[in-house]
Amino acid sequence: ARLVGEDSDFWHFFGPVRTLPELSPVGESEREAELLGHIQISMAKAPLNNLTRTIVISNTMVALAVAGLLLAWLARRIRLLTDPLKDLVGVMLDARQGAEDARAALAGPEEARNIGQVFNELMDELDKHKRSLESQVAMRTEELRQARDQAFSAHRHKNEFMAGVTHEMRSPLHAITSSVQLTLNELEFLPDSDTVENLRQHQGVMLWEANNLLVRINQILELARVEAGRLEVTLTETNIEDVLRHVEKTVQPLAAENNNTLSVKHNGLATVVTDEDKLQQILLNVLSNACKFTHDGDVLMAAPCGDGLLSVEVRDSGIGNPKEEQRRVFEAFRQVDMSDARRYRGTGLGLAITQ
Repeated sequence: ARLVGEDSDFWHFFGPVRTLPELSPVGESEREAELLGHIQISMAKAPLNNLTRTIVISNTMVALAVAGLLLAWLARRIRLLTDPLKDLVGVMLDARQGAEDARAALAGPEEARNIGQVFNELMDELDKHKRSLESQVAMRTEELRQARDQAFSAHRHKNEFMAGVTHEMRSPLHAITSSVQLTLNELEFLPDSDTVENLRQHQGVMLWEANNLLVRINQILELARVEAGRLEVTLTETNIEDVLRHVEKTVQPLAAENNNTLSVKHNGLATVVTDEDKLQQILLNVLSNACKFTHDGDVLMAAPCGDGLLSVEVRDSGIGNPKEEQRRVFEAFRQVDMSDARRYRGTGLGLAITQ
C-alpha cells in the first residue's frame, strides 16, 4: 500500500490485494498470484499526535528539572564564593570606620580564605604600629609636659631674679644720681675756672650715664613685671596736653643731641580715661626711638582725636626699619643691629614693653 493523501485527522493508504503464490509439486510450474481487488486504509493521526505531545512534554519537564538542579548547584557554588567576600567587605568597612579588632572569618573557597588571612595579617601589623605610635606619642607628650613645666619654672625664676636684681640695683643708682646732682648744684656756687668747668662736664656725663642706666634697669624690671602678670592698670581722667608736653620736654635733649627738629601737635579731646603713667611710658619709648634713630631730621608726634577716641602717631625721617625686620620690632632684647659694634645703644625692650 502507498500513501495517496492525508487531511488534518487521517493518513490515507491505497493498494492491491492478491492471493499468495502456490508451490506446485516437483516438476510442475509455479502458479502465479491472482489479483483479488484493491483496498483503502485510513490511519488516524490523533494517537501519534498524543504520543508526540507526551514525549515533548516529558522531555521538556526533564530538561527543566535538570536545568533547575543545575541552577541550584551553580547558585550554591556562587554563594560559597560571594558570601565570604561580602563578609570581608563588611569587615573592611568597619575597619575603615575605626572599629577595634576588625578581623575577617576564614571561610569559603581557598581564594577567599587567602584574602581574609592577608587582611587579618595587615590589621595585626597596623595594630602593632598603632600601639607603638601611641606609646611614642605618650612618651613625647610626657617629655613635652616636663619641658613645658621646666620652661615655666625657669621663666618664673628668671623673672624673679630680674626683678630682684634690678630692684637692688636701683637703690644705689638713685644714691649715685642724687650725689652727682648735689655735686653739680654745689659747683654752681664756685667761681668759674677750667677745673670747675671740667668737673661740671664730668659730673654731667656721670649723671647722664647713671640716668641712662637707671632707665634700662627700670625697663628690665617693667618687662619682668609684665611677663609675671603683675602689671596693674589704674584708670584716671588724664589731660592729654599735659602728657604730651611732659613727653616732649623729656625727649627734647635727645632730639637736640642728634640735631633733630621735634614738634608735637594735638587737637580734639582734652582728656581721656587711661593709665597716665603707662601712656607716658608708651609715648616716651616710641618717641625716644624716633629721635635716637634720626639725625639732622624731623620728628613729629601728632595726637588727632575723633569720635571720642585718641590716636597718637609718631613719624620721623630717620633710617627706617627693613621690611623683613618689621615683624620683630616687638621682640624683647631685639634690635636691627645686634652686633657688639652696633652704633645705637639700648636694651631692645622699649617696644616690647610698649606692646
